[in-house]
Amino acid sequence: KTLPKLFKEWQRYETEKAVDWHLAGNELDIHQKDSSSITRTHLYNGKIYFVRTIANHLNYYYELVRINEGESEILESFPGGLIGNLEFHEDKLYYALQEAKSGFENFEQNGFGIVGVLYEMDINTGKSKKILKADFKDFTIENNGDILLASQRKDSFGSTISRWNGKLTPLFNTSRLISELLLIDDTFYCVDKSITGSWDISELDMNSGKTSPIVNSAWQETRLKQEGNNLAFTANYDSQYGVYNYDVTTKKIHSLVQSSFAADGVRLGDDIYYTAVTANGERIYKAEINKQEYTKELPENFALPETEVKYNKEGNAFWKNLKYLFIPSSRFNPKSISGMDGIGFNSYSVSNEYNKANGFSSNITWSTSLFNPVSISLAANGVFTDDMNYSLNGNVPLYQSQRKGLSAVSLNLFSDFQEANLPGLVIGFGGAKSSLYSSVNYDIATEGYTADATLSR
Repeated sequence: KTLPKLFKEWQRYETEKAVDWHLAGNELDIHQKDSSSITRTHLYNGKIYFVRTIANHLNYYYELVRINEGESEILESFPGGLIGNLEFHEDKLYYALQEAKSGFENFEQNGFGIVGVLYEMDINTGKSKKILKADFKDFTIENNGDILLASQRKDSFGSTISRWNGKLTPLFNTSRLISELLLIDDTFYCVDKSITGSWDISELDMNSGKTSPIVNSAWQETRLKQEGNNLAFTANYDSQYGVYNYDVTTKKIHSLVQSSFAADGVRLGDDIYYTAVTANGERIYKAEINKQEYTKELPENFALPETEVKYNKEGNAFWKNLKYLFIPSSRFNPKSISGMDGIGFNSYSVSNEYNKANGFSSNITWSTSLFNPVSISLAANGVFTDDMNYSLNGNVPLYQSQRKGLSAVSLNLFSDFQEANLPGLVIGFGGAKSSLYSSVNYDIATEGYTADATLSR
């Protein structure tokens, strides 16, 4: 089948599936932007807070928004994503931003990885200050103001629970991976999973360091929130996302809104504010609470058998990895061919051309991150012709950031092995909606400088 026919079939399928699509309530009458997603909805002192992700032609940017008496206010905007949920404590809003950090054993980001930077915002003045920078997945604020963090273990599957009270102190490890933390009164709850299971809701015992699932099914239960003394969460029961309540006393589950799609719901009085999916992106809807007990029996969480990982201890893993270079990942014979080794350290591409005037020629490019964080690319152009030439590109990242301001610093080198030998410096500045990159190169042959700048909005 041709691509247009497949598209029409998919379009017809989606149209038929959406015949009974119904969103409870009405879209909130505030300025809601197209092509956006909404997460981290939170209620504090009668006001609704959420994070809006907006796509533009450059990338994504993020807005922290507050709704007060029907009016929306952008508290802050960010060029990089967030980590964890929003938390409130004594009129302070806590949020964590993604930040790049060097020293990670990866090559895709040239030795940089993502950690979290936790901020505290005074909701009365709108001013924020940095609290800590660490590797974590989520956090919650304890009653005394200390901060509890959950991070992913590096030595095995599971999480490490730590406490921040001016310094970061690891407390214990868990055998299950924790993605969300929530404190209600004196009880800690979390969203966690086994290595082969789905996300559950569990109680976290701070004395034993163990988690005990309380909502445990084969479906996903996530986006944990407080609803009075009970829990609210989002689950895809019956393959349809909805907002649910878990009564910690009766152990019963109730749906809070009857809608074709509902997520991230918060309750205010007799109404629920939730995220709905529309043709223009995600929107916040307001509907009356329609509480109904969920009486279907939930399928038990599954656990696939764990397999033993066998490590190559023969000392020849490097050469075995290179064997994958001989298995091309893409081929458009005889026009082009490309491939990479097993872990992506080395890659290559070959493109071929033929015309009567110049005959047959090839362009070959070899790229390697073997000397991470240094990346090198060597190209041979016009192979099999009299005009064959070579070029070398090298890059060394010195600094990266996902916050506003200085976002990148790197050294680069270009050489054609003849006249052009250009070492240079690239500096980038990032904002929520725009970025500026400037470069300065020094020509060794002419002892002159060239500079350029690119602004993206």
